[in-house]
Amino acid sequence: MPNNHRNHRTTKPSAAKSLREVEFRFESPTAKSVHLAGDFNEWATNSLPLRKESPGQWRTRVPLPPGPHQYRLVVDGLWVDDPTACRHADNPFGSCNCEILVQ
Repeated sequence: MPNNHRNHRTTKPSAAKSLREVEFRFESPTAKSVHLAGDFNEWATNSLPLRKESPGQWRTRVPLPPGPHQYRLVVDGLWVDDPTACRHADNPFGSCNCEILVQ
């Protein structure tokens, strides 16, 4: 009996498979909203909200490709550094962005 179902395998991994789930956390008991803005979302200040999970604990997960990514947090409309960021990079506004290296 002929098998009409063909199993095609590609040697090149798809873009979706090469993404890594990265968790961003922020602690602020007084914040009303926290968003993530970075080079991975064209620095949009409201497209990646963090969820408030427990009093003062905010969190989100973002699929990112391997490599360095710059970002900052937007807390109640104000640009804020991630206090847990280990790496920083100068930005054109005279301050620094946080940087994460996705493996």
